Amino acid sequence: MAKLTRKCYSCKEKKDLSEFPSHSGKPHNKGYQCKLCCRGSQKGKYTKEEISVKNKKAMMKMKYGLSLEQIEQMKKDQNFKCKICKVETRLAVDHCHTSGRIRGLLCIKCNTGLGMFLDNVLFLKSAQEYLNNE
Repeated sequence: MAKLTRKCYSCKEKKDLSEFPSHSGKPHNKGYQCKLCCRGSQKGKYTKEEISVKNKKAMMKMKYGLSLEQIEQMKKDQNFKCKICKVETRLAVDHCHTSGRIRGLLCIKCNTGLGMFLDNVLFLKSAQEYLNNE
């Protein structure tokens, strides 16, 4: 069986999965930063704010192919409001799970709602009819 590897988002090196710390909820239950980079960041090499920004940048790039600057521009374009409910709150990147295309930024409630309806327009129309007939 071939050994599983992962590319560390900090040092960009491809390493064996055993070189990554355990992290439940992640693929193979391993984190995205190798143990060596984790230790370096924990020894005062970076401030908590720098680590947070660095992690967020890496995650947005890895997950959606977007830079933080692109996300900030999307927020400005949407007047910092959810594309569905128009509430100004914390926004999440919404994307099509089939094509991977980024649709916009939504609040957590609207993004979760679409997910619960499996991004299916027929389910959403049925839910609208249900609410209208109440």
